[in-house]
Amino acid sequence: MKNELLQAASAPSGACGKAHPSGRNLASRRRQSAGLLTTCLAVVGAGQLAVAIAPIDQVVPDSYRFNAGPPVTDYSLYSVVDFGTTANPAGDYGTGEIVAKTTDGANFYAYILTADHVACVGGYGNNFVGIGVNNGVNTGTWLQDSLVAAGGPAAVPGVNFEDLAIVRVNLTGNQALWNALTPLQLANPSQRPTQVGNLFTEYGYGLTGTPGTFNPTNRTPLVGGTPGYASAASDFQLRFQDNTVAALLNNQNGGAAKPTSNNAGNNYIEPLLAWDVVAPANANFQGTSFGGDSGGPYLTSFPSSITINRGGTNYNGILLTDYIDAVHVLGNDPSLNGDVNDGVFINQANYDWIISEVPEPSSLAVMAAGSCVACLWYRRSSRGYRTTQRQCLAPGDRPVSRGPTQADHN
Repeated sequence: MKNELLQAASAPSGACGKAHPSGRNLASRRRQSAGLLTTCLAVVGAGQLAVAIAPIDQVVPDSYRFNAGPPVTDYSLYSVVDFGTTANPAGDYGTGEIVAKTTDGANFYAYILTADHVACVGGYGNNFVGIGVNNGVNTGTWLQDSLVAAGGPAAVPGVNFEDLAIVRVNLTGNQALWNALTPLQLANPSQRPTQVGNLFTEYGYGLTGTPGTFNPTNRTPLVGGTPGYASAASDFQLRFQDNTVAALLNNQNGGAAKPTSNNAGNNYIEPLLAWDVVAPANANFQGTSFGGDSGGPYLTSFPSSITINRGGTNYNGILLTDYIDAVHVLGNDPSLNGDVNDGVFINQANYDWIISEVPEPSSLAVMAAGSCVACLWYRRSSRGYRTTQRQCLAPGDRPVSRGPTQADHN
């Protein structure tokens, strides 16, 4: 249920008709968010369907999100959240991550970092965040969001506006859930700068990808063609793929924003963390991502072993958790080996902006109207840890002009 189509003029190569600085394949890229499957089918003629993390079997087990098991003992992956358009959605369309939780003693809040093109679907504050969603069924708790900030530091629509947003949900009445949350941490670049070659794990809700081979020119199925992944329907499943940072790029054209964004119709300008699709399915759990994964995190540190059964054979690999280096926004469909995907890089300016938008205890005390309520604010103290590196599926996702065809924001 994930296909948010964005119309954009095609360019011969890269953003704005220029070659991508990395020199890699940017064909068929668009923002990766998703709408209801029926919506996707209805608009298929307007652009390509966006899909989600591939391969299809790389699903995060509930035991890595809800149960203690070294080294993931703090349930940090529980803070990767789903996005839907109602309090009881038939499907999901995007991803986000809880980065802080706050209380003034009477109200309990969680703050979610995501992509702007996820947060603005249907207008800011008209969407719902799903906490504890997995296993392909509509489980978990769904809470309506409200916008905190969008566009990154010193955001000026049409001039300097990134595909980033921070939203908030109110968990008052769900204090047990609030107590159980362990927010993910932001990697502070000034202390541990991200470097090309760093390993990361991407997480996202969205459609899934099935392996195949494709004509590299028109991306239609082709026996003996280029390995890649095509889309397959999937909702309420948290998937992952491991990869490495291929390039860090400044002031990139991220394509046009939705009309409902504060950046309405203007192009996003943002720093990007780029990485390459790896196909076919492999024992290192590398892959790709598509619609429905926009807004999801690229996480580093705290490796945890994981076993995936593929065709009757067990494969052992790792998941990285806890520290956010980037927020996913761009991918391809179909996605071929060597294609470029991107996340908005949490550089120092973005790190400082996010930290500044989340209330500290002092501001919450003001909210307490002068009472002597002890302000409880949870965010891990060692936020400085770094290591490496966007896709979403919402009604109306938009291809960006970054390649010879259309660009896909996941």
